[in-house]
Amino acid sequence: YVADRGNDRVQKFSSLGVFLSVLGGPGHAPGRFNDPFGLAVDSQDNLYVAANHWWWWPKPGQTDHSYLHKFDITDPNRARYVAFFESRGSNTVRP
Repeated sequence: YVADRGNDRVQKFSSLGVFLSVLGGPGHAPGRFNDPFGLAVDSQDNLYVAANHWWWWPKPGQTDHSYLHKFDITDPNRARYVAFFESRGSNTVRP
């Protein structure tokens, strides 16, 4: 998996570097994101995508606003969107 920040998506490649599929795209609907900047896979085959929020304007003293999107990737042919977590600065406001 590779975060494609310029195109607001995540690309999946085989171990040989062959393109397989794409996740996400620009927007704020479930499974969509802006500027994905971090990826992680846990031991239960969940893919986590950290991305910025595209419409948010910070209030004085706030330094960031980001989402953590969760996908189930147990099926190698299809990633299933599970949930998101929203963070404004150091406060998680929605699981």
